[in-house]
Amino acid sequence: MEKQSILFITKEIVPFYYGGIGSQFKAMANLLVSTGYDVGFITRRHESFAEGIFQANYPGCHYYFVDESSLENITEFSHSGGLVSHFDLCYAQAVESKLSNICRERVPHHIVSADFGAESFVCLLKKHEGKYPESNFVLFIEGSTFDALRTYESGVDNAFASELDDPRNVLTCSMENACIYMSNHIVSPTHITWQQTSDRLACKIEPSIIPNLVDNDFFSDSDLKPTGQESKLLLFIGRLDHHKGADLLLQAFIQRYSEKIPEDIPMLRFIGRDAFCKKYGKNFLAHWKDKIPDNLKNNIDFTGQVLPETVRQNLSMATLCVFPSRWEVFGIVCLEAMIAKCPVAVSSNTGLSEVVGDDFRDFVFDFTGDNTGVFDLYEQLLNMSLEEYDSLCHSFYERAVAVVQDGNASLLKYFKSSCQDIDSRQNNFSQQVYGEIGKCIKAIGDISSILSHDFKSIVSSAQIDDQTLKEAVNPGVYGSGPITLPARVIRLIKNKIQILISR
Repeated sequence: MEKQSILFITKEIVPFYYGGIGSQFKAMANLLVSTGYDVGFITRRHESFAEGIFQANYPGCHYYFVDESSLENITEFSHSGGLVSHFDLCYAQAVESKLSNICRERVPHHIVSADFGAESFVCLLKKHEGKYPESNFVLFIEGSTFDALRTYESGVDNAFASELDDPRNVLTCSMENACIYMSNHIVSPTHITWQQTSDRLACKIEPSIIPNLVDNDFFSDSDLKPTGQESKLLLFIGRLDHHKGADLLLQAFIQRYSEKIPEDIPMLRFIGRDAFCKKYGKNFLAHWKDKIPDNLKNNIDFTGQVLPETVRQNLSMATLCVFPSRWEVFGIVCLEAMIAKCPVAVSSNTGLSEVVGDDFRDFVFDFTGDNTGVFDLYEQLLNMSLEEYDSLCHSFYERAVAVVQDGNASLLKYFKSSCQDIDSRQNNFSQQVYGEIGKCIKAIGDISSILSHDFKSIVSSAQIDDQTLKEAVNPGVYGSGPITLPARVIRLIKNKIQILISR
């Protein structure tokens, strides 16, 4: 009997490119291979890619690289609009071209992609032209560009313009929305995430709710005995950006402990890389470095990004790990903390609240309101008996195990049942898709106008001669579509970009 085949579409291949989508798809791929599925990836070749490292992380999986020649001449620079290009659309076209080649030899039963980046956009358009009739297209909700940008800008007052109006982002957001309408099936890791998405798009699609998966190595240190009551350590794990809410925790900590005596002040440790915050117009640490009171500087520690084993060591020591995210689809790191038997405090109205579940409602907070309550919780943990604290830590571990087991079982059940139901899948193509495609077309026109204008300015500044200009512009494209430039011309233009930006 032929193996059921599953093909993932993602640029995020761990560890060459590390992100939430990459971690999720890696865990899914390894589970599916272990249960007898044939699993492959359509991906982009990263500079550090090595066959041995890939097979160590994805044993038994195979891969197909998109054609880089179709991407190398995509201009991503514009002095009038920052990063303005057709790149996401061109990448989606490259993905479809690769999928078309693959299907000449073998048609995948399932084609899996994420909403973010809309990598399957052109594939889905072709699907609804009648191509790929035997394949089931599954879209996993991992967080849209729209939601990410809206949260990114939520703390900015009196902004001149929103990045959601940037034509490149309009194009990407519309592509992502269209993918949701066009896919055969939708999978969301939490109910609240899908509710927010469906409310925004006013769509009535019924998704499958399947918790995000984690690799088995998450459990490698689960036998460590927690020592959180001894350490008096509060832990934050994540990027230091507006999404993750690091500022909410830091500000609340200063408010709570700035007047306390040293022995009553816990240690607050931030693990994660520094990041630019639009709210500040600078990086997180650059903004906060002079705002921490002198008496708290020895109690606040920023480690930067560290190795996974260092994260786990800190989790085994922490009294409480705090996740004050303004927006979170699921929260794999939160799940990892629970697996490490570390109590967690999480944000309400995010996927994190579903990860901890109803039995831990006292550990769910509105960090955008009066957020010093989390320190009341911390002090309650300190005052527990050792037996009570150990029991609580174990309860979090059991909850995490249940979430992981539910995710694994639901995923396998989903693919098994959708194989049997291949002829009765819902076709979500609707009038709403035409609206999103219309937005895509307008955005493409706007991008073309910007690139055309910038190209003329750059050519003038660089004093490129007529012959070079003729070589640089494809006949019939200039002024009406994307501009393709030879590599040597791009190098010359990039040298002149800064001159234009500084004017």
